[in-house]
Amino acid sequence: MKFKNPDCLWMVLFMLAFFIPAQADTESVKGRISIRSDETLFTTFAFITIGSFETADKEKMVPIKEFVWRRLNRTLEPGYLEKIRRQCQEFQKDKMFEYRATMLALNSSPPPQIRFLKEELKRYVKGRGGNVKETLSTFRGLELLPEMLTEFYLRANIRELYEDCQPWYEEAVFEYQRIVSRLLAAAFEYLKINEESVEFEFDCVVIIPNLIGPRGSAMGPVWRGIKYDVHTPWDRISWSPHELIHDMIAPLTKSDKHIDLILSITNSIWANIEKTPARDYYQDPISFFDECLVRTIDHLVAEGRDKAGNRDRLRAALSEQANRGFVLCPLMLEVLLDYERSGQSFRDFFPEFLLLLKKKLSGQEAMAMVDCKRGSRMW
Repeated sequence: MKFKNPDCLWMVLFMLAFFIPAQADTESVKGRISIRSDETLFTTFAFITIGSFETADKEKMVPIKEFVWRRLNRTLEPGYLEKIRRQCQEFQKDKMFEYRATMLALNSSPPPQIRFLKEELKRYVKGRGGNVKETLSTFRGLELLPEMLTEFYLRANIRELYEDCQPWYEEAVFEYQRIVSRLLAAAFEYLKINEESVEFEFDCVVIIPNLIGPRGSAMGPVWRGIKYDVHTPWDRISWSPHELIHDMIAPLTKSDKHIDLILSITNSIWANIEKTPARDYYQDPISFFDECLVRTIDHLVAEGRDKAGNRDRLRAALSEQANRGFVLCPLMLEVLLDYERSGQSFRDFFPEFLLLLKKKLSGQEAMAMVDCKRGSRMW
């Protein structure tokens, strides 16, 4: 993989040494993708967990989360527990609290004295020509959180608790290593792209397993040139190369050479998806087209297209995407089957992909017009 910042590895090692001394547990997966767990992050996630639930809730707690909650509920005095819950309720009025608290943890010193590294962050942002005021606005309203986390770390005996949770984290790291390696290799193989030729938008990817977070949460901020994926596994550990696939196909979907044909495809369905989640998030036709294609390829790679029965699951998953407004996904799957038979690289096949997609879309529109006369609606 080729990254836009050629000295990325040096910068990452510097940042790990400077910002999080002796607390990071990172393991290389493939290229510059790593998995990170440390005491500051765990302390933050544990604080939110005990502050969010007054009773153990098996519907919202996997075994490790219930284990952490019960331990903290036994360890901490009732009055202090009530104080934490009041503090969390106040913080959670901001719907982005968990994201912002995670970002603060990534920019704080290790325990036992958890301190927001504000001056260090300001110097870093200035050195990169960034907007210091804008960056610091991310943490507005959380000024007291590091002090709260320090008290919580000591009173909750987090170091011992974190050590007792290590078997769960070791298993998660192993699974992430396996899944990331497999899916990345599958994505490169499917698109027939040499990984050395891919230029990513960010310097590197860090996966943070939040094993005690809310069910199904996943955040993917790009922060200081690093793409952070914060995952809360539930029934199983999973990962998606979605954002990486965006950069694999961006030279095609964002190329001036293809823009007119892509617009002719999206324009034909644009009015039909006006009041859908897809249009809410992707109001630009090119970005919408790009997102449909990434979602289709992502599902193809994840399902393992050659296994028996996976085609049906794949079609069902893409039909669900269409119900959310990503109506090109099922048609893109049909054209991608032609791509698979072609033996070409996706880059070489892409002009034909667009022509075939437009042809299939025109055919579906003609059928939809007939259906409309019968009283049904397209999609």
